[in-house]
Amino acid sequence: KNIDENTIEIGIHIADVAFWINKENIDFTIFSSIYLDDGEQINMLDNNFTYNKASLGNGDKRRAISLILRYNTASLDKVQSFYFKRSIIKNRALSYSQADEIKEGSVFNLKQFAYSVINKTNSGEKSLKYTKVVEHFMLLYNVYVAETLYSYDNHTILRNHKVNAF
Repeated sequence: KNIDENTIEIGIHIADVAFWINKENIDFTIFSSIYLDDGEQINMLDNNFTYNKASLGNGDKRRAISLILRYNTASLDKVQSFYFKRSIIKNRALSYSQADEIKEGSVFNLKQFAYSVINKTNSGEKSLKYTKVVEHFMLLYNVYVAETLYSYDNHTILRNHKVNAF
C-alpha cells in the first residue's frame, strides 16, 4: 500500500505454525516437509492440521508472521525500514499463471513494483513472471529473519550458500 507519495509498504506473510504447536504432542521424527519430484508432499505435521489450521489457506482468516517492508520510491534498490509482527490475514490463492494475467489491482501493482525493485538490483530483466516476484520477496524475508535472529544471538545457526558464477 502507499503510505504517502514517497513511501510504499509491502507485507510478506508466512503461516504462523509456531502459534499452534504444543511441543508435548508433536512427533519430531520428521523435521521438515518433503517435496518429491512427482509432486507428492510429505508434511512435517499431520495433513489435517497442516491444511486446515496452520497453512494460510484460501479465503479463511489465518495466523501469519508478517514482514512489513517500507521503500522510498526514490530509492527502490534498498529497504527503508522493516519490522515483523504477528497478524491475521485472509489469503486469496492464485496460481502463478492467474497472477501473471492480472492487469490491474493490488497484485498487478505489486508485480510492477517488484519489476522496478528487481531491475534496480539485478539489471537485465526484460519481463517479470510472478514466480520471480515470489522468489524475490521470499528470499528477502529469509534474509531479514536471519539477520534479526543473529542480532539477538550471534550463535544462531545460519546456512551459508556459495554464489555460482555462470
